[in-house]
Amino acid sequence: MAYTSISVEGGLFPVELLDRIARGDSTVPGQKSEHFNLKSTARISDETQSAFSAARSYWEAFQRHLEHSKES
Repeated sequence: MAYTSISVEGGLFPVELLDRIARGDSTVPGQKSEHFNLKSTARISDETQSAFSAARSYWEAFQRHLEHSKES
């Protein structure tokens, strides 16, 4: 699989492992919902998106406050 935001260098994260994770292969250690203290029915991708969206909202609010403080 081609990754637009990941450049694989060396062997720490082999392409085969990244492919298995991207496919949602549940045999990859540490990739089950329970490993993240989530309910077994929760989808990790949904939880990740939710956390990213929340972090982005906080970042945007911080940037607005930063710009406002420069005006004062």
